[in-house]
Amino acid sequence: MLKSDGEIDRGLREIVPEQAAVVQRIFAEYGQGVTAGMIARRLNADRIAAPKAVGWNAMTIRGRPSHADGILRNRAYLGEIVWNRRHRIVDPTSGQSRRRLNPVGERVVGTVPEYRIIDDAVWAVVQARLDADAAPPNAGTGQQKFWEKRRGRYLLSGRLICGKCGAPFAANTRKTYTCNNVQRGMCDNRAAICRDVLEERVLETLAEKMMDPEVVQAFAEEFAAEWNRLTTQLQAAAPKLQRDLDVAERRLANLLEAIADGLRGPRLQAKLEAAEAETQRLHAAISNARPAIIRIRPDIGAVYRAKLQGLRAALAAADDPAALEAARALIERVIIHPAGRRGVPDITVEGHLAAMLDMAQPGLGSGAASESSSGLARAISTGVSNAQDLIGSIREPD
Repeated sequence: MLKSDGEIDRGLREIVPEQAAVVQRIFAEYGQGVTAGMIARRLNADRIAAPKAVGWNAMTIRGRPSHADGILRNRAYLGEIVWNRRHRIVDPTSGQSRRRLNPVGERVVGTVPEYRIIDDAVWAVVQARLDADAAPPNAGTGQQKFWEKRRGRYLLSGRLICGKCGAPFAANTRKTYTCNNVQRGMCDNRAAICRDVLEERVLETLAEKMMDPEVVQAFAEEFAAEWNRLTTQLQAAAPKLQRDLDVAERRLANLLEAIADGLRGPRLQAKLEAAEAETQRLHAAISNARPAIIRIRPDIGAVYRAKLQGLRAALAAADDPAALEAARALIERVIIHPAGRRGVPDITVEGHLAAMLDMAQPGLGSGAASESSSGLARAISTGVSNAQDLIGSIREPD
């Protein structure tokens, strides 16, 4: 399009419905737990045109946290355009040019709501998963340690431990696991087990022998007793916390009044910041002193087993990354012991308690971390102490 002076009007954009649908599909699938690599393979299989002729790949979809690039990090889909993100530098020796990111403060952000194709809720879910999946940076170099976030390719990748020496069990062939220390002459546990056979044994143990109704009942009773004790303690402390808060708020009001009257100085500012921090701390403590009522559903064991059977069916039916990750989350570790009389090794399956509780009663297990200050984590820990079979530690003989 030409402007009135005859020059090309640059920077104009428009939404192409077919391409917008692809972007929305990518956001939806990633938000549902599908990996970027799997999304790329699906798009290539469906012969959907990629931004570049070489086809779709995980980096095109996921991008890099340090560069805020990739489809899933592109704020244009939120209706925001960012200018001056990068600058170009030229190597005086070679003449080659490179692009470098500008500081955030130098960038210019404009709002163009007519270009929005992703809503805030979907964006928030995707960004939370991107942050969770991002590799932590090395404290010394700042480089991302990507290997710490590499997903397990199989159900038991990174979960297998030798019952004799404690070393990892790893794949020595395409489908067989053995102890890493055997070949080094440091362990005599020569058990070898086929991946498919081991996975089936572990899934069967998870589905049929964990969350036993009697054990779950014992856990629920212990949890309720500990939760009631902690709630009583917290509620007993609430009146004193409220008195402390009243004093802190009066102190803060006096400091603000002094500043309004014209008093200034670094010591006064430091007192103001300390008073604000103390007020916020007491507000949080009072909030935690009113814990929510948490009850464990009586059929939690049956619900867990029913859902796990559905998960097993999903794993058997297709290549489902979300089902694989959900199943992996239930497994803390699997200990492989020396082979028995029939040449088949015993295994000990240790389940992940929080993931099991979350599967049967969403929010219960994950709440242990988010509400540890209110005692939920301690209540769960106490409940398990007298019901150890709930979290697995089930040894399957040959």
